Amino acid sequence: MLRSLHIENIAVVACADVTFESGFCVMTGQTGAGKSVIVDSIGLVCGAKGDRELVRSGQSTACVTAHFTELADAHIKALDALGIACEDREVVLQRTLSADGKSTARINGRTATLGMLREASAHLISIHGQDDNRLLSDLAYHMEMLDAYAALGEQRAAYAELYAAYRALCEKRDALIRDAGERLRTVEMLTYQINDIASLKLKAGEEEALIEKRNKLQNTEKVQKQVRFSTKLLTDAGSNGSVSYLLERSAASMNALAAYVADAAEVGEELIDLSYRVKDLSDRIAAYAEELDDDPVAMLDKIEDRLEAISKLKRKYGGSVDAVLAFLENAKARLEEIEGSDELCEQYDAQIAEIHASAMNLALQMSEKRERAAEKAAGQIAEQLSYLDMAGVRFRIAVARERELGAAGIDRVEFMIATNPGEPLSSMVRIASGGELSRIMLAIKCVMNQKDGVPTTIFDEVDTGISGKTSRKIGIRLSDMAQKQQIICITHSAQVASLGDQHLHIRKEERDGRAFTSVAELTGEERVAEVARILGGIKVTEAQMQAARDMLQSKDCE
Repeated sequence: MLRSLHIENIAVVACADVTFESGFCVMTGQTGAGKSVIVDSIGLVCGAKGDRELVRSGQSTACVTAHFTELADAHIKALDALGIACEDREVVLQRTLSADGKSTARINGRTATLGMLREASAHLISIHGQDDNRLLSDLAYHMEMLDAYAALGEQRAAYAELYAAYRALCEKRDALIRDAGERLRTVEMLTYQINDIASLKLKAGEEEALIEKRNKLQNTEKVQKQVRFSTKLLTDAGSNGSVSYLLERSAASMNALAAYVADAAEVGEELIDLSYRVKDLSDRIAAYAEELDDDPVAMLDKIEDRLEAISKLKRKYGGSVDAVLAFLENAKARLEEIEGSDELCEQYDAQIAEIHASAMNLALQMSEKRERAAEKAAGQIAEQLSYLDMAGVRFRIAVARERELGAAGIDRVEFMIATNPGEPLSSMVRIASGGELSRIMLAIKCVMNQKDGVPTTIFDEVDTGISGKTSRKIGIRLSDMAQKQQIICITHSAQVASLGDQHLHIRKEERDGRAFTSVAELTGEERVAEVARILGGIKVTEAQMQAARDMLQSKDCE
C-alpha cells in the first residue's frame, strides 16, 4: 500500500507530507484547491511525462517521493524480477524534475530509468482518472481487461514471442517473392558490383603497402644514396675501415690471445657472430635499393594507377579497402540468398507452418479461456451496474474469433451494453453519458481489480456527473473494494466522502501574495464540517451539519 507521499515545489504545493492508511481514503477540497496536483504528483513519481510547468514558480527543482509498505509476496517477486530488492516489504520511488525539463528517478535511493520507474509502479499502484473513461472506447483496452481477469499473462507473453517470430519469417518470405522483376534487377546489380570489385583482386593492407612503396620510389635518389653509404660503412670489402672488417680483425686478435687469456677465444667467437650479424643487416639495407634498380618512373606509374583504381572502389563501395572487401562479401551473400530464394522460400514456408501451428494452438487455448471468463465477468459486471442504479442494464463481453492470427491471438474482444430496456446491445464506444461511463468503469474495476493484484488504486472524481443515492452506492462499492486493497478517492460527493476510513482535506491559502496548498487529515467535528460544506449552500447550516453527522454515523448502512 501507499504509506506516505512527500511533495516539494509541485505547482501550488511548496511542501507537503501525506500519510495514508489502509482501507478507504477519501480526499476532498474546494475546486482549485490542488487536488489534481496531488494526483499529478503521484503520476509523476510513477513515471508519467514530466512537464516542467509543474515546477513551482521561482524554484529550480521539484521532487516527489512515494513510500510503499506491507507488500505482498507477489509484489515482492514481481519487483525482484526487475532487479529491485524490497527490504522489510517496502520500496521507495522518487522523481526529481528540474525547471529546464530534465528529470531523474530513484528506486530505494539508487538511480533508475523512467522505464524502470513505470514498470515498478505498475505492480504497486493504479490511477484511474476521468480521462480513463475514454479507454472504454478502445477495443485493445477491452482485450487487456478481459485477459487480466482470465489470468492470461503468461500465455500472452508466450504467444507474443511466437507471433513475433511468425511475423518476422513471413516478412522475410514475402520479401523474397514480392517482385520477380526487382529480384532480377538486384541480381544484375549485385553481379556487376561483385565483378567490379573482384576484378581488382584487392587484398587487406595492400593500399598501405602501395603508399609506402610509392613514397620510396618518389625518393629513389635519397634511398640509394643512404643505402650505399650504410653498406659501405658496414661491409665494403675494399675498405679496411668497414665495421665487418674491424670486427673480423678484432676476433683474430682475441684468438691470438687464447693461449694466454682464458676467455679470449669466447670473446673472439662473439665478435665473429657480430660480424655475421652486421653482414645480414647490410644485406637487408641493400635490399631497400634492389627494387629501385628497374625503371622507378614506370613502377611509380603502375602504383599510381593501382591506387587510383582502389580509390574509385572506395568511393563506390566504402571508405577503406576493408569496407570494400566487406561490401564484396555481403554482396556475395545477398546474391547467393537471392539465387537460392526458391529453396529458401520452401524453408521459410516450413518454418512458418510450424510456428503458425504452435501459435494457433496457443491462441485457441486463450480463446477458450476468454470465452469462459467473458461470461463470468459480464454477469458480475451487470450485477454491479444494477446496484449502481443502472436497472435493466444488459452487459456482454463479446469474444469473436477472427480468420487470421493477430498480436493478441485470434479473438476480437468487445464490451457490449444496452443501458435501456428494449434497446439492442451495442458497442461501448457509443455510450456518451459521463455519469454512465463513470459507473460502467467503476463496475468493471470492481470486478477486474480482484484479478490485477495491484495493492493501491486511486480514483480521481469517479463520481463526476452522479449525485444522491447513486453516489452513495458508488461510495459503498469503493468501500467494499477497500476490504481487499487500498482505495484512495478524490471526490466532490458528500455521500462518498462520508464513507471513507480516512479523510484528507486539501486546502489552498494565500500567504505573502502566493498560493500554498496543504493536506491535513480530518477527524471529529472538522470532518463533519467538511462533509456539510460539500452538501452545499453558501453558508453551512446546522441542518447540514446534522445531515453530515448522520451520513458519517450511518457509513456502514446501505
